[in-house]
Amino acid sequence: MSEPGLPEAVVREALEILLARFEAALIADEDVSTVIREMLDTAGHSVDPARWHAALADELQGYMQELWPEDDAEPPPMLLPCLSAVCDFVLAAPWPELAWVLLLRNDVEPVEPGQLITGMTALLALGEAVEAEVRAEALMTRAYAEQTNGNEERCIDDWVEAFGLSTEPQPRIECATQLAVALSERDELSDAAEWAWRAGILTETADPGHDVDIRTDVVGAQLAAADFLHRTAGGPIERIRTLIDRVLSRPAWWPEGVSGAGLHVIAAGIAIEQNDISRVLDHLGKARQYWDGADEDVQLEWHLIRGEAAVLAGDITSVEVMVRTAGPLVSRVGDDDQRRRFGVLYRWVSQSPGSPDDGTANDVVDVVNGLCRQISSGVIEPAQLQSIERAAEQCDPAEQGHVLVLLKTLEAMVLAALGRTEAAGRTVQRAFEMLDALRENSLGGYPRELGAMIEMAAAIVDFRLGQHDQAARRMEVIWRRGRVGGSLLMTVSAASAAAYVQLEALHRPQQAIEAAVVALTAAQEIRYARVDSGDRLAASRMSAMAHELAINAAATLGDPLLMAEVLEVARAQAMPHVTLEPSMVGGPLGLLPSMLAVMSVPAVVSTTPGPVESSPGVELSPPPLIVMPWGSVALASWLSYPLDVERRSGRLTLEPVASSMGFT
Repeated sequence: MSEPGLPEAVVREALEILLARFEAALIADEDVSTVIREMLDTAGHSVDPARWHAALADELQGYMQELWPEDDAEPPPMLLPCLSAVCDFVLAAPWPELAWVLLLRNDVEPVEPGQLITGMTALLALGEAVEAEVRAEALMTRAYAEQTNGNEERCIDDWVEAFGLSTEPQPRIECATQLAVALSERDELSDAAEWAWRAGILTETADPGHDVDIRTDVVGAQLAAADFLHRTAGGPIERIRTLIDRVLSRPAWWPEGVSGAGLHVIAAGIAIEQNDISRVLDHLGKARQYWDGADEDVQLEWHLIRGEAAVLAGDITSVEVMVRTAGPLVSRVGDDDQRRRFGVLYRWVSQSPGSPDDGTANDVVDVVNGLCRQISSGVIEPAQLQSIERAAEQCDPAEQGHVLVLLKTLEAMVLAALGRTEAAGRTVQRAFEMLDALRENSLGGYPRELGAMIEMAAAIVDFRLGQHDQAARRMEVIWRRGRVGGSLLMTVSAASAAAYVQLEALHRPQQAIEAAVVALTAAQEIRYARVDSGDRLAASRMSAMAHELAINAAATLGDPLLMAEVLEVARAQAMPHVTLEPSMVGGPLGLLPSMLAVMSVPAVVSTTPGPVESSPGVELSPPPLIVMPWGSVALASWLSYPLDVERRSGRLTLEPVASSMGFT
């Protein structure tokens, strides 16, 4: 049976005497370890040892702070024996409340890396009894020591763990920066770019006037990783696009000499590899804003990519213009790969059955554009089927297979809108078969949105057959893939349609509001990203229905907090004042085909013949993140843009406002 603890009064009196002896020993420059041991023994025999150990730690901390005030550069000689004694007891007792003195000793006297690693490892062994910030600093200290000893793997692990434990921005920035440097030296450039970006965003948030060198290093890490992945066979194109998009999102960080035109041309080149023509045209248009002073190699690449996009669109006139313009540049600055690509464009123009002389190919483009405009306006008539048939007869299956697939998809949509549902279903199936054949043998590739467009047509057929749940599932798959892959146009189209079906046909407001919020924020992303005022107006019209659907779904759920978040996000998105046509909200005949056509046309065919030039306009800032009075980002889990990357427009924090009834 254990003996009862000492009474509180006895412990307090004994510790007061011991503290006086401790202070006298310090002044006399005598050994204090014996006194500290007696203090610990006395506290350990109390009724509540943990409380007395904590109180004793506070007292010793106060003594050491008095001995070495923060304003003094050098510690006094009497601090060293005190520190050494306390450190010994911290590790032997253990005494986690004073674990920080192990870090302080490293500041007071030089410690060999091996000894430092041993001390920090012992501190970390105390586990969660030590504060997280102290453990983080210990991990960082050990990481530097491991680095000195050449143990790269261990120091990287320590910095990663320290980053996760830290809550203050400065140690997190230091960890992220050190990780970026260490990983770069190991040629792990993709991971290095990730940590460099984290360091840049944290620095930007903590210190908006941060050192220019930091921004330069962050941009350099992204570009180095993108270049490395591009040169690696089979490099992940989505990852490369993410790296370039990051750089494009922070023009203020671009180092002197980095070409805005060049960056957007690189982004356009990535988009052409993904068969994403809408993104290609968007980046080429933005590149022209930086055209003054653009090097000839950038200009050549611009024309080649524009020509390749025109090939995918079946726009022979633009291809011919690009060939004529790029010819002199190829002869002056073109490399082997650029000469090869130029030769492909030249042969495509000279050998195409729809050459500019007879106008056949451009007639096809005009027919497709005309059909899409009619469908988007809700005009559906049997004569459109004959137009589609004539346009298909003019296409060369070998070089315009993607146009044939598009025409077949439009045919299915028209048939569904005319009530010929069974025929529409067969046509959708045929479109899928044509796409499969196109994937196996396609000259120059095909727009990646084709598959999603056919899926949307299939969803329309499902809807007309009364298979609402299946239609909703198809649409959800489309918008979720589009959201992940960055296809904002398809995301808006499919998410808006899914929200309509979930709310009006299936009466599922919870699923409807998720899709509607994704649609309206994706539409706004398109709106701020487009420099052309006409494009921005079209995007504002896209978001009008999504706003209405989100508000109706929130009202159906009856959640006032959710409604508040929807309204604030809508207000931040500069909610367009657009009167919705009755045909757009009255059912699927106007809703689904119209949205599909409007959202998807730019990704398949050129909407304006001839080369793309810089159109007059301005680039808008993205909408800010809205922080509600209760602390969370409004609709955080459903937004189309990531929350971990701060936006140029920052965050808008709403303060609680007293109501007219006196509540807040």
